Amino acid sequence: MGWEPGTANRLARHVRDELLNKLSRLPGEKVIFAEEETGVLRFLELVGDRHFDSAANVSAWCPLDETAVEQALKYEKDEQIENFVFILGRRVAVEMGLPGFRVVESFKRRTRRGKVLILYVPSGPGSSFERFPDSLLSKEILDDVLGETLDLGFLAIEDDLLTLDWKGSRRELWLIYYSNSVNACAHELVQLENLLGTRFTVLRSVGDRASRLIEKLAKVGKASKRTPPEKKVFTNGLDLNYQSFSIETDEVAPTPIQSDEGNSLLLVMDRSVDIVTPLLTQWTYEGMLDEVFEMRNSVLEVEKRILQGEAGGPSERKTAVRQKMTNADPIFRELRDLNFAVAINKIGNVATGLRDFYATRPRQENADINEVKKFVEVLGSKKDESYSASMHTALAEEISARTFEDEFVRKRFDLERQMVDGNIDVQKAKEFLLECTGRQESLYSQLRMLLLWKFTNGPIPDHAANEISIAVHRAYPFGMWSSFDYADTIFDYITRHKSPSRPSYMKYDNFSWLLIKSHWDLVHDYDPDEKEHGEEAPYSGFIPLSAKIMDCGLRERKFPSSVQQTIAKKPLVPGGQSATEKILSRSEAWPNRAVIVVLGGVTRSELSAMRAVIKNHHPKMRVLFAPTSIITGDEFIESSIYEVRGW
Repeated sequence: MGWEPGTANRLARHVRDELLNKLSRLPGEKVIFAEEETGVLRFLELVGDRHFDSAANVSAWCPLDETAVEQALKYEKDEQIENFVFILGRRVAVEMGLPGFRVVESFKRRTRRGKVLILYVPSGPGSSFERFPDSLLSKEILDDVLGETLDLGFLAIEDDLLTLDWKGSRRELWLIYYSNSVNACAHELVQLENLLGTRFTVLRSVGDRASRLIEKLAKVGKASKRTPPEKKVFTNGLDLNYQSFSIETDEVAPTPIQSDEGNSLLLVMDRSVDIVTPLLTQWTYEGMLDEVFEMRNSVLEVEKRILQGEAGGPSERKTAVRQKMTNADPIFRELRDLNFAVAINKIGNVATGLRDFYATRPRQENADINEVKKFVEVLGSKKDESYSASMHTALAEEISARTFEDEFVRKRFDLERQMVDGNIDVQKAKEFLLECTGRQESLYSQLRMLLLWKFTNGPIPDHAANEISIAVHRAYPFGMWSSFDYADTIFDYITRHKSPSRPSYMKYDNFSWLLIKSHWDLVHDYDPDEKEHGEEAPYSGFIPLSAKIMDCGLRERKFPSSVQQTIAKKPLVPGGQSATEKILSRSEAWPNRAVIVVLGGVTRSELSAMRAVIKNHHPKMRVLFAPTSIITGDEFIESSIYEVRGW
């Protein structure tokens, strides 16, 4: 389903060049410590570049964690290494300081001769913090530390998945709409096109911001080849000036990294086109991991005692560890896109297989040397499998305890299904939300339910809304329930894509949702035992609208009309969002490769549904997913609240 095997290597060349250029500031043998959230370690692991370390004179790559200082001092003492590089993560606001920065300070206080280079991976192309914040090096102890920005663009975190890891994309593209942010996205896509060695000859979009992005790319397409313009930095060292991205340019790009192997389709979708899906509970194994714990790119953060399968003491319960979750783990690769109910059975099958394997261990009293030799040869690979099976069993048990075994969570799922059916029981919905308040559930979680209610079933009756609001005001501190008071404002803002003080021109209502749900055939009965890999499995019977629209976008038939049909003068995409198509080069053959961009982020279960659509309906299409970020429903709500509070 992903592109050809060489795709990750093409993208890696960009990372290699950037890294080699930055690392050249610190000549000599060096050790690199990188926060795993940046994706750098995973990216290099994907491409398996054996020559990079010798070219960059890197002695070792290490995760930047609580042991980093001691490891660095050990390298300095035992191996006489004097150069150390620290790659710090994207999720940072300058005023809060950099995660991992205290590690650098601690190391500098204890080292005798160590030289340090900090590489800062910024938060996304629209971020205000696109250059290394030199103010963080103002302390005397850090006066000889070098600081650089490492601009990675799209990171490949799996064979078929790229991300800008731009958590602020929804806020900056819709809620406050920085025009520079659209230019920034165009810049990254042009660079991606060059790195892939392809041409986006068919440009399709659904949604207002997506259409604007496509228009910009289409204009750049007048040139025989495209090149991303050089990004310039303002004198304050913080804000990128993307206005230098001239849409009318006729400049010719340098030769792509690899010769063009064919044309590709670019499909760009707004998050606004499908607001319902991120509000729903994710039901794939990977989606549950993200909902219950926390995942950043391919790294899961989980309490240590869970992986150990022990209750542990008070201090152990609070200790979080980071665990990679990638396709390099065969068990995770099999589980990630499966409905959680199916995944549990698969884990049981793996455990049974391991038990049967160990049962074949040769007995000491009648052991045959050949049998022992064969057993030992297989044992090495089984050790990794045993650890993986043990870990996934422990994670699945914890997820089950927090979800399926909790009657409250089952109520939530039943209520979500009523909502998407457009047939809500107001009394039961009100009682559930009051129960949420009584349990001190996250207000983000409650806002997800309230907004889902309004999107799919129209206005909440005044008596129910007032009762819920009073309960929230009584149960939560001011700083928390003030966010809850913005529910109506957030709803208006998300559905209109404008400030509520401006005229409304894009709105949901109950009738339009029922029409959309019916036309796109979004709701199905789902039996995990009968259908493991259907597109309805990731949400236990609900097919994301985004996956259906993607299906249309990959087909050769006329695209806009397949999305913009109307019945009773009502649109078949929410909020009257338009669909556009630009053909830059006519060809007899329809592209068999595609890049799918979701502006505003995509959930992991949504990606699973999209993969199922491609497998079932487009088996010959090779697809790369390139969302601006990977999100959960809580993050979707949080990004909306952030801006609403600023009015």
